Amino acid sequence: MKLGFLTALYSNMPLKKVLELTRPLGLEAIEVGTGNYPGDPHAPLQELLKSKPKRDELLALVKSEGLIISALSCHGNPIHPDPETAQRADSIYRKTVQLAALMEIPVVNTFSGLPAGCQGDKMPNWVTCPWPPDFLEILEWQWNEVAAPYWREIGAFAASKGVRIAIEL
Repeated sequence: MKLGFLTALYSNMPLKKVLELTRPLGLEAIEVGTGNYPGDPHAPLQELLKSKPKRDELLALVKSEGLIISALSCHGNPIHPDPETAQRADSIYRKTVQLAALMEIPVVNTFSGLPAGCQGDKMPNWVTCPWPPDFLEILEWQWNEVAAPYWREIGAFAASKGVRIAIEL
């Protein structure tokens, strides 16, 4: 096991400076954001997808500090009831998987996402208990009609690229 941290905590600083902060901590790995909620200040997704020299530069910088990139992070909500929000999160997720494959980074971290409570709702709905019985109907629809089908398909996509998914619930 290697200890590390998500650099998004220091998104206002250049990555070189962030990495210098890790020296006295004895950390061995970093996770960098590629978009959605963590943003991409240390791993600009589009730029890195287009440029092998930029990818090599990022990996060399991290290696020069004795670290590895353990994962890319693109936490978003790809099953959001707003189609535009969901599509944007899904697009960043898919591109992040492609980037992880190109850079031989084994894991992409993301959120499971949160769907609506039922078809036609406009906002995500998080049911936290099985009672009253209506809530079980909501959970049934969320899991079987939205979340599970999405993640089966997207998990297969990641596996086809040799990348594992870590879902932060």
